[in-house]
Amino acid sequence: MMPRNSFISELFFAVSALVLMIFLLNPLNILMPSQFEMMVSVGLLIVLSLFAHFFWKEHSYDERAQLHRFIVNRYSYLVGCFILTLGVIWQSFQHALDPILILALGSMILAKVIGSLIAEWKH
Repeated sequence: MMPRNSFISELFFAVSALVLMIFLLNPLNILMPSQFEMMVSVGLLIVLSLFAHFFWKEHSYDERAQLHRFIVNRYSYLVGCFILTLGVIWQSFQHALDPILILALGSMILAKVIGSLIAEWKH
């Protein structure tokens, strides 16, 4: 089981990252000054870096916790791939495909393959 403080920290950084991403999307069509956009971008970078740090330090204490971690990681990966694939399809139909979507999706798939190879080699 994950310690409560670790879970609260992880939840805080996840929610902070989501809020900053919503600000970057500008859902209310309020024209944001470029300085504010840059501050939000830097804030998002800092929060996502801290969030990644917590994931990197995460440890499983028993087999059940490890299984839960694997399940969560699998769902996160699948949802990320699904959303990026929808973005690629949507932008392809609009004839305005952003290369960063292809790069992100390809990076996720490549990291999955490399991670599987390393896991097979080490264990």
